[in-house]
Amino acid sequence: MDDQDPLATEDSAGRSNYAARTHGTGFDGRAGLGLELYVRPDDDLAICPYDAARYSGIHVCLRGQGPVDLLLRTSATQPERWGGCCNEDTTSCNDHFMTTFELTDQWECYDRGWGEFSQGGFGDPADLDPSRLIGFSFQAPTPNGEDFDIWVDDLAFWGDTEPAGGAGGAGGAAGYAGAPGTG
Repeated sequence: MDDQDPLATEDSAGRSNYAARTHGTGFDGRAGLGLELYVRPDDDLAICPYDAARYSGIHVCLRGQGPVDLLLRTSATQPERWGGCCNEDTTSCNDHFMTTFELTDQWECYDRGWGEFSQGGFGDPADLDPSRLIGFSFQAPTPNGEDFDIWVDDLAFWGDTEPAGGAGGAGGAAGYAGAPGTG
């Protein structure tokens, strides 16, 4: 990896001056980046589910090369040791809900509804419950150590179903959750 700041960019998707990036070569299987939605600092950084049921899905802007999967890690698919409810002794865990994007060197922004995510089929079936989200992972398949390059910007929930004056937080632009960054 080069010594470039992986977050600062003059070429973001448009709503901020920053984007997350991961890139490399030589990983056998899958490579990418992930984030947790809610970590309780007062409880040894315990990972807790986030309730995104009031939203219709995910908005994200991406660029890079090749296919990338966006995985929704839920309490039903995440192992207990990583904040989920899935018991690895009795259940096949980590079959997270995913959707695939084909990346190019130009920013593309997407809105994906909850119904557009499905499990890979290798683990125990579960229902996607947006009220029990643990985190996101962006993963590129690298079965033979191929190069990968993933840029992520403007990740947000979209389609807020709460009525005006409803539950908390500052609203974002264009119906997205959260205020746009200023860089």
